[in-house]
Amino acid sequence: MGTMILGYDPEEGFSIFYVDNEGVRSKGKLFAVGSGSTYAYSILDAGYRSDMTVDEAKELGLRAIRHATYRDAFSGGFVNVYLVQASGWRRLARVDGGNLRLAPVSTINSSFANMRK
Repeated sequence: MGTMILGYDPEEGFSIFYVDNEGVRSKGKLFAVGSGSTYAYSILDAGYRSDMTVDEAKELGLRAIRHATYRDAFSGGFVNVYLVQASGWRRLARVDGGNLRLAPVSTINSSFANMRK
């Protein structure tokens, strides 16, 4: 099992790293972690663009997690969605992965908008 670490440095800009269970660090543009990560990557790889809006990125992330929870029995739990900016970070939502798994794909974005409040 690994983890993702991300942040902002005024000189380097934004960075995201994957750190595996042995401490090996990899820098990249996107990562998925856990037993369902292969399923999440299939959605991320197909939908990621470097010029995505915040809303597009949120929707893509939730779709990837939804796909992972649908295909992998060990994925799920509560999903926390964060926005990291140069000025800091904030949690945008906490979504029950079980509800996300049951939601039709077409309703994920509208459901997310309702869960933000």
